[in-house]
Amino acid sequence: MSTAIKLGVAGGATIILLSTGLVAGAAVATGDVRSAAPVTVAFAAPPSRGAVVPAASDATTTTVAEAATAPAASSSVTGPAPAAAPAAPSVGASSPSAPPPVVPAPPRPVLTPTALPAAPPPADPASLPSLTWGDSGPAVQTLQARLNTLGFRTTTSEGDFDDGTWSAVLAFQKFEGLDRSGDVTPDVWQRLYQPQGWLPPSQSATVPKVEVDLDRQVVFMLNLERPGQVVIMNTSTGGGYSYTTKDGSTGYAFTPEGDFSVYRAYDGVEVAPLGTLYRPMYFHGGWAVHGSPSVPAYPASHGCVRLANDDMDWLWDRAPSDLAVTVRATMNPEVLAEEAQQATSD
Repeated sequence: MSTAIKLGVAGGATIILLSTGLVAGAAVATGDVRSAAPVTVAFAAPPSRGAVVPAASDATTTTVAEAATAPAASSSVTGPAPAAAPAAPSVGASSPSAPPPVVPAPPRPVLTPTALPAAPPPADPASLPSLTWGDSGPAVQTLQARLNTLGFRTTTSEGDFDDGTWSAVLAFQKFEGLDRSGDVTPDVWQRLYQPQGWLPPSQSATVPKVEVDLDRQVVFMLNLERPGQVVIMNTSTGGGYSYTTKDGSTGYAFTPEGDFSVYRAYDGVEVAPLGTLYRPMYFHGGWAVHGSPSVPAYPASHGCVRLANDDMDWLWDRAPSDLAVTVRATMNPEVLAEEAQQATSD
């Protein structure tokens, strides 16, 4: 299995994370270009919308609970059925003096709440031990269990603070707007049980999709295994710098915003003009989601969406060939609301 490589903490550099099942092996296939034919993804009826703690044999992905203020969701993927219409009067019956009341249909279910679910901590967060890479024991198991419950893939849950756990902590710190160190401090423990970060805007809970948050440098894997599933991974995108290629041309490192879909994928290591890409999924020109041994805490790529090789394996094994990819500058709900208001006034 490929593993992420921990970088120095200077400037908050780091790596990757997250999955619902361990990916066995990361052997590199060669010359096998993935078929462009769409893959049909059949979803079973979704589980209850509460937070799901996976069984030990099921490793690590999770379903995020609905916010307390959200409407109750039906077990049907297509949403709750509309309220039944009033029965028609029998033939010959007198007409009612007033029409029956109109019962509005309940709203369709949405994919995500505005924030991850809170939970009572096992102890006062200030009393929980600080943890870092290389630690082990029950406290690390508690950390891994909570990260996986929230959707941050640690790759293992055996009580060893390894690269996958360190990357999951980093992704959580990014998600919450905390210092990006990969270390677990009292403020990390507190936020683990009272998270405040925002999820992608609500949408259909049936379409497999990748959403990239350029602001926080995290990627949301939506509905890859089941409706309503949210897996959150560390990423590094376009670094905002100028560069010169081998042929002397110049470019600027940025990741384009917008709605895209994967049009070509390569099952192996592909050598591109700007670097080596592991299992790239191209979604716009030369921009791709791909695996890399280096995924720091800050934007550093030439423009591609980097994932840890383990995380890329997890995505590759679950994604349809025409996977939808949305890249957003931010997912801050206040900013999005202002943008929407501005758009309607123009």
